[in-house]
Amino acid sequence: LPTARADEPTPPFKPAISDEAATAVSQMGKTLHARDLSVTARTISVYLDEFGQPLHIFHTIKIAARRPDRIAVEFIGDDGRHDLFYDGKAASVFFPDRKKYMTIPASGDISSALDEIADKLDLDFPLGVLFAGSPDEVLLGDAMAAEQVGMATIDGVECRHLLFSQKSGIDVE
Repeated sequence: LPTARADEPTPPFKPAISDEAATAVSQMGKTLHARDLSVTARTISVYLDEFGQPLHIFHTIKIAARRPDRIAVEFIGDDGRHDLFYDGKAASVFFPDRKKYMTIPASGDISSALDEIADKLDLDFPLGVLFAGSPDEVLLGDAMAAEQVGMATIDGVECRHLLFSQKSGIDVE
């Protein structure tokens, strides 16, 4: 039987990305580079409660952005509502249900500001990758596999249903 040796290099990993998924993500990346952009998204995040049971949190997220350094985001979900604003100089988050408001200095492009908000205010923004310099490259760069699993109708519009399995262990559809 052949034996494995510790000094033998591991063969390089080649992600399994279908042509359909690569084409769709490339088209999405071009669309997301628009100077003015508005997006409505519905997300589901899964968290574990104190007993280790999965808790699914649903959100509707409305985003209006002007590249390179302006964004307004409205989050409405199972865990309440909050709004995020960035004007190129400061980032603010408002929780109307709790009557809580926070502002921090922030600079740079939208992606940099979202990173600062995540670090300093401990807020999760699951769609931040959409505002990276090359969102298509970021999304596919972490993918172990990506494929089109079918079509879906969302708000009366037929859309591609894509599935990404990422190295980070997160699946994105």
